[in-house]
Amino acid sequence: MNFLLSLLVIAASAADKILVLYDNPRVKISHGDTLAPLAELGNELVFKQADDASLELTRYGVNLYKGLIVLAPSVDEFGGKINSAAITEFVDNGGNVFIAAGKTVGDAIRQAAAEIGVELDEAGTQVIDHAKVNVNEDSGDHTAFTVEPEQFIPAEIITGAISEAVTFEGTGMKLDPSNKLVFPIAWAAPTAYSWYPSEPISEYPMALGRNIVLVAALQARNNARVVVAGSLKMFQTSEAAKNILLWAMKCRGVLRESNVKHHLVGETKSPEFYTIMEDAHYELTVEELVEGQWQPFQGNDMFLDFHRLDPFVRTRLHNKNGVFSVDFKLPDVYGVFQFRTNYKRLGYTEIVNHVQVSVRPLRHNQYERFISNAYPYYFSAFSMMAGVVLMSFAALYHSDEKKKTE
Repeated sequence: MNFLLSLLVIAASAADKILVLYDNPRVKISHGDTLAPLAELGNELVFKQADDASLELTRYGVNLYKGLIVLAPSVDEFGGKINSAAITEFVDNGGNVFIAAGKTVGDAIRQAAAEIGVELDEAGTQVIDHAKVNVNEDSGDHTAFTVEPEQFIPAEIITGAISEAVTFEGTGMKLDPSNKLVFPIAWAAPTAYSWYPSEPISEYPMALGRNIVLVAALQARNNARVVVAGSLKMFQTSEAAKNILLWAMKCRGVLRESNVKHHLVGETKSPEFYTIMEDAHYELTVEELVEGQWQPFQGNDMFLDFHRLDPFVRTRLHNKNGVFSVDFKLPDVYGVFQFRTNYKRLGYTEIVNHVQVSVRPLRHNQYERFISNAYPYYFSAFSMMAGVVLMSFAALYHSDEKKKTE
């Protein structure tokens, strides 16, 4: 009993705590503006050195924090009980992770990124773009360049409305094509390449142009999120950086469903079973987390499947202030069906809701007395009866006259 209580206490205390790891204490000042929106939404930011010996993410299989932010690009080994395997377990338990690399990338960052299908370029390499150099930030090797709004993924729920360019200085990445859950948030311009700034190119680089990923993200099947950025500088002051960090910590693009109901049209209680060809009603309430408050979701592209091995009915759900509902006629097929709502859209947490019901055939007294399609058969049966009567009458009362014999 005490063990269960301790697990509940751990889970409750982790609800709004975010662990921020750094290798340079000045990051609290340089990235304070980017981290501020998290604190404004009620999250408790816990700052610790990346090599702190007391670090741990989970205890007794329960996450100690809601999210992990790593602002320590050059760390080679995390302190305490944190490593790539611990971060993977943290994500499997529903935790969210943001990792920022830089001009130098430690082994700990590389291993953690590789776990989600993100490969950072070799040590010492940087992304170079001679055409988009930010002369105010660059040191002469053209590794500090601007990233234009069109180089970001067209999903405002992740990045917000981007109106100005941001500066990138760091390491390029590429994604594992076998991992279908990882996707790019920002990529380089066609004029960029990844190589050692002070050396001539002697072989084909890891990636060129738009194939160089600057910021990558993953949303796992349990809705946990991981974002890996190739530049720590990129996340200092821009609005896009703030929005991406909020999205990574699941403060944007979060949906939840509730009040799932199904019943016959005109009734309010769910029946024990349905009968074929009846009119059914289905509804659920969907809310979106907006600036820390749950508000009715305004999307209008959610569908319902009435499913048995394959969907027999697929119809759009109509949104009325966050209540998605539809009336439809059940198919003329009986069996075990499911009301299925699978909402998967880029940038939003997934909504997957399945409700299993039974659909029975008509009872013997529910069929029509006379079926119009059977009229030819009715006529055939009565005509046969009439024919038998006539044939019987003819056989009984007809006789041939016998010839008279002398």
